[in-house]
Amino acid sequence: MVYNVFKAKYFQLVDFLDTNLGYTPSFVWHSIHASRVVVRQGIKWKIGNGQPINVWKNPWLKHFDIPFIFSPSPIDFEHLNVCDIIDSSSHSWICNL
Repeated sequence: MVYNVFKAKYFQLVDFLDTNLGYTPSFVWHSIHASRVVVRQGIKWKIGNGQPINVWKNPWLKHFDIPFIFSPSPIDFEHLNVCDIIDSSSHSWICNL
């Protein structure tokens, strides 16, 4: 319930890790928002179907030391999700985008 209240007030349209502090934040929200740095260091996605996982912005790679893709996204591929590069029938990578 607390999560839903903060989501409704501070980050309706984005993921928690992509939030801005916003205007006139409460002391509690200011503290929670500051914790994103720590959360971001230890978070990893479980791929599943890959639907909500952005290839460039989310830490989805297997290696703990390097969970992000560091190369810049090509033009027109900024919003590429992991599900876009996996063939759902064969569970293999799509190599020709």
